[in-house]
Parts: sequence; structure tokens; C-alpha cells
Amino acid sequence: MEKKRNSGMFAPGKSGNPSGKSKLKPLSDRIRMILAQEPERAHKIADALIKEAEGGNLQATAMIMDRLEGRPTQSLEITDARQVTEIAEIDRRIDELSNRLRVAPLIDASAEDVEVDDETTRH
Repeated sequence: MEKKRNSGMFAPGKSGNPSGKSKLKPLSDRIRMILAQEPERAHKIADALIKEAEGGNLQATAMIMDRLEGRPTQSLEITDARQVTEIAEIDRRIDELSNRLRVAPLIDASAEDVEVDDETTRH
């Protein structure tokens, strides 16, 4: 694993999780294997789900629709202008702090140079 820098962040281009999200899904894999070996069980499950939906079970109906049509797109509406202003202010402050952090090492180095220069001029 890549070492963290003093800032707590990983070096540019380096990930703290180079392998990415685990691809292992043991439960799903096991269910797929069983249903592939015994397709009649998958048919029973599908029939039961359809029967539930036909009986008025909205959760079963939603599950079927989600699998067939995909989940509906959800939109986000901001109705309060203050929220937009607050978000813009937060973004502005984050940018300002990021710039300070980038410049801080340069300022520290300059301060050390000035102290050294002052000491050398006294001799």
C-alpha cells in the first residue's frame, strides 16, 4: 500500500486501494450457481413474485419494474436560494483553503531563507 504524505493524502496518482472495490460477491455467486443448476427453482421464485404483484403487493410490483425497466431517475430540486448561496460559499472557501495549502510550503521555505539571510548578514 502506498504511504501517505504528511497532509494525510496519498501521493498524486496513487490510490489507498489500488485493487479497487472487491469483485467477490459470495452470496450472489452461490445463488446464481444454485439457480443455474436448478432452473425450476428460479421459475418458482419468479412465479411467486408475479403472484404477489398480481395480488396487490406494491413492493413486489416495484421489484419487478426495477428489474425490467430500471429504477426511475430521481431529480433534486433546490427551492431555497440560500442553499445555492451556501453551497457556492462552501465551494469558494474550499478553493481558498486549497490554495493556501499549496502555497504554505513556499511561504515556510521563504521564511527559513529570510532567517538564514539575516543571520549571515550579522556576521
